Amino acid sequence: MKSSTAELIKSLRKSRKLTQEQLGLLSGMTKSQVCKMESGQLGSEETVDRLLDAMGYAVELKVVDRLSSLSTAKQRLMYLLGLFKKYNSDHFGLVRLALLLPDDGQDTSEEGVLEIMVRMKKPSIYLYAELKSSLESVIKQKVYLIPESSSRFSHSGKAFNYIIEDVE
Repeated sequence: MKSSTAELIKSLRKSRKLTQEQLGLLSGMTKSQVCKMESGQLGSEETVDRLLDAMGYAVELKVVDRLSSLSTAKQRLMYLLGLFKKYNSDHFGLVRLALLLPDDGQDTSEEGVLEIMVRMKKPSIYLYAELKSSLESVIKQKVYLIPESSSRFSHSGKAFNYIIEDVE
């Protein structure tokens, strides 16, 4: 069991002014088992639920739709790119991922091609191909990956005729 869960069980037990022995009796467990759970040495999901139930608590799972609060296609796209970067940076060696938007301010909601600037720690043709395929699968749109070192950018890293929006 995670130590945070073990600490929570102990804290809740104390808030109910119960000893380990009393909680054990209420939950059909021994004092030793309760002690081991509170120290993180023991504790399946079932036994955690049993102890919480014995103390008058229940675990409730709440799922929140984060995408519904994003009003534009660009916001949703940036959110998805952010998740992708967060969970795949190590695999691809991503240093930078940025969406390139035309300087005329067009939204990316149109079907078409997304241009994404990328910088990798150790770029290779295989990683670029895998990254492109993975992004197209997630975004459900054709993607052009443009290396940050491309001649399309000035020495300052700014794109000619593009607005660069970094993915956080």
